[in-house]
Amino acid sequence: MIPLLIHILLGVWVYRDARRRGRSAEYAIVALLAVLMFPVVGIIVYLFIRYD
Repeated sequence: MIPLLIHILLGVWVYRDARRRGRSAEYAIVALLAVLMFPVVGIIVYLFIRYD
């Protein structure tokens, strides 16, 4: 139960972070889907590309 909650919260954080950084809604949704479908790899990739 707790890993599922963490997984969902990470997705929400990625979406909000992308929007707060001025990214488009489409970019934020793609990042959200990547994190939800590939949790470990998705968050690592997002953390690397978020500093563009």
